[in-house]
Amino acid sequence: MKISGKTPGVNKGSIEFYRGSHILRLTVQAVPYGVPERLEREMPMPEPPLDFARDPKSGAVLRGEDGLAVKTEKTSDRKWQTESGRVRALRLILRVREALRNDPEIEFEIEQSEPKLSGRAYAEKLEQEFKDAGFSDSELVQIFNKSRDLERGGPQRVEDKQESFLPAGPVEQASQSSETTAAPGST
Repeated sequence: MKISGKTPGVNKGSIEFYRGSHILRLTVQAVPYGVPERLEREMPMPEPPLDFARDPKSGAVLRGEDGLAVKTEKTSDRKWQTESGRVRALRLILRVREALRNDPEIEFEIEQSEPKLSGRAYAEKLEQEFKDAGFSDSELVQIFNKSRDLERGGPQRVEDKQESFLPAGPVEQASQSSETTAAPGST
């Protein structure tokens, strides 16, 4: 695709982390269109276990209008909750990888040693590589959030649009009027 004769590029930014006296500066980009959907296909969320709906007082199985037992999802199941959390964490790792894809300073060892690896196995190896490099969970979330900001056009652009869209509120108007009328002898 070209716009005005040019290929549109990717929205990029940078994020910094401190490692002692060293500043680690990473180039982060917006995750390309379609990547989240691809990750959902490659690593689907587990289905919660099913159980029969029961009457809270008698404990009897509830039946629908068709006479069949009503099934409910057991979202309180610990095993399902653990596995769902794991899938979400691995998807985040893969999105962070996509966000760092065009940083010329980063090389992932897993992509050199096992280039055909994909899906969950790739995400788990990548996760270990981030851990071995000293990244914390919160730093990975910060990279993810920076990428999300870039997908939305960046936080500054949103603030600029809000300022030009929203009228000055009563608090802003009051502070503006108090700035223009200083008390005698206060200057």
